[in-house]
Amino acid sequence: MTGELPGELRSIPLGAIVESPTNPRKYYDPKALAELTESLRTKPLIHPVTVRPQGDRFELVVGSRRYRATTAAAAQAKAKPAKKVTA
Repeated sequence: MTGELPGELRSIPLGAIVESPTNPRKYYDPKALAELTESLRTKPLIHPVTVRPQGDRFELVVGSRRYRATTAAAAQAKAKPAKKVTA
């Protein structure tokens, strides 16, 4: 991470982020998480998550609900059914 500044915005693959074992939040309301997921499918994320480097990965410091909703929205986008069209 040479040359990066603290607080700098950058794109990090979701697979490179791991949730912190010290996160005090242990329960996520499924309905609220589903609503946030749907919102993120149609609108951009306004407040990015905060991470810190942990070897070759990044530990999630702030934003576990946003991270989970973003991950779910990305999975839903990949899993959309497609209709085969023949020429």
